[in-house]
Amino acid sequence: FKKSLGFTTSDGNFHLRFGHRKLLEHLLSLVQAKKAVSVKNRESSNNFIENDINKKLIELLKHQTSNLSDGYNVSILIPWIINIFQNLKTTKNKYSYDIHIQQFALLIYILGGRNCYEFLRLNLSGSLPHISNMESLIRNQEMRMTESELQFQLIKEHLKSNKCNYVFIVEDATSSICRIDYDATSNSFIGFSSPLIDGVPQSNFFQTENFEQLELWFNEIDKAKFINLYMLKSLVLSDPPFILAAYGSNNKAKAIEILKRWLFIYHQSLIQDIHVIGFSTDADSRYLRAM
Repeated sequence: FKKSLGFTTSDGNFHLRFGHRKLLEHLLSLVQAKKAVSVKNRESSNNFIENDINKKLIELLKHQTSNLSDGYNVSILIPWIINIFQNLKTTKNKYSYDIHIQQFALLIYILGGRNCYEFLRLNLSGSLPHISNMESLIRNQEMRMTESELQFQLIKEHLKSNKCNYVFIVEDATSSICRIDYDATSNSFIGFSSPLIDGVPQSNFFQTENFEQLELWFNEIDKAKFINLYMLKSLVLSDPPFILAAYGSNNKAKAIEILKRWLFIYHQSLIQDIHVIGFSTDADSRYLRAM
């Protein structure tokens, strides 16, 4: 086939026959022309898609702004889309998110859970911060709760926005799976039934570096079969509830211990200038006797 296309001279160079050279040059010109047309069509298609996206974004923006009750209540949708487009113009290690997108992402992480958040992040490129950033954000905002710790110091900050210092306290217990874990942050073991002193659960009680002590707890201390939860709610209807405390329980508290715990919460709240006007719970006989 090579011999039919040309010939080799004495110096070892291969030369195409004149007719074949013309055919090859014509073929190359056709390929280059086809390539130029393909590039032009691709650019036209991209421009059409870009113009179509811009048009729809403008329509979306007009729709969102027309439904606003005031000029400051802006939907997260528009800033979120803008942030995605900005991130897609750069490399992944340079993705950035403003404070509103971070707060929105944090809500998705809390309400949807880790798996849901990671599923959305991986399928919507540039839309959400990496999950390690969310965990760091939670730590920085001091949102981590310590078992049995009553968060009185945060109540006043929570109620500052609505300027209402009158609240209800709600208590309830739900069954849980018995499991003992080590919490590195507080250097304590969680999953045991929290001991009550005058009805008040003791935080960070199960701290030890002695294996024999840990073995003793496993043998003698009840494992928590219930999670006891305290919620605080102001009289302002629009104000969200606040988690005051949560702790593991064996559900063996007596009525007098419950009453002492309520009195402790009442007086500690007064120190923060918060007035507890009532406690609410289910129809458990111990709570009814405490009332």
